[in-house]
Amino acid sequence: MKSSRENEYEADAFSFQLGYGNELCMLLDTITEPHVKGLFASLASSHPAKDDRIARLQSLGATYRSSYGEN
Repeated sequence: MKSSRENEYEADAFSFQLGYGNELCMLLDTITEPHVKGLFASLASSHPAKDDRIARLQSLGATYRSSYGEN
């Protein structure tokens, strides 16, 4: 599953290069992740956590910041 997660990161980087980094961050931030239970379930997950994906996009230069708690 590690290669599947790496493919997700590569696809995210490609989206960023196309100019959609902030939009992808916004989309990822709206997704509700299922609660994974147990070590095996975590290892079998084919997608990286959305917070990790957003952090990686931000490290590439995305300027997205969540607005939790703001009115």
